[in-house]
Amino acid sequence: FDYALRAIAPVTLVADNSYTIDYGNENVSNHTCATCHQPRSKFEDAIQDDGLVAVSGRFGPHYGAQSTLLEGIQGAEIAGSLPYDAPTSAAHRAGSSCTSCHMGESSGNIDGLHTMSPTETSCVACHTNGVPSEVDGFAQDVAALKALLVAQGLLTPEGDPISGVYPLTQAAGIWNYRMIYYDHSNGVHNPNYAKALVKNSIEALSAN
Repeated sequence: FDYALRAIAPVTLVADNSYTIDYGNENVSNHTCATCHQPRSKFEDAIQDDGLVAVSGRFGPHYGAQSTLLEGIQGAEIAGSLPYDAPTSAAHRAGSSCTSCHMGESSGNIDGLHTMSPTETSCVACHTNGVPSEVDGFAQDVAALKALLVAQGLLTPEGDPISGVYPLTQAAGIWNYRMIYYDHSNGVHNPNYAKALVKNSIEALSAN
């Protein structure tokens, strides 16, 4: 173990104490990272007995969606054209780690190590053809989802939820947009899960 990172135990989620994230003892990403980088609530808890969802201006997983997006859980999984991969199956979850990406060898004293910025030196260990510039088409899909939510009176132009009580599909669209926003990786943590959340939200909202 790297004893400079002292907390390595698996992490039971605050929003769901039946679920524990365990990246494995060999990569020291457990407690040190996931303890803070996790949501404080989950979508299902906001669903009322009548099936509607109460949305406040702070609706969403808050600034901690990194571990659950990486895990592939706690999005509002609307059925649609894209499937949701099984939890823990994402390549960045199974074949990498928080510390190897964010604290790996620096590529010029501008990333990695204690900057916490993802380092290209770690990326090219797997992405041998070079670091991808973005998740294909993802930024455009996120912009399209935001535009739909704004047009339907669910989101302000600045991206904040508009308080109200909404049908499940509309509330799920808000949640998924906010989850991607709060994650701040532009889908990189788990591209397949992120794309499914956004694309399926777009389809469901467009059908209404």
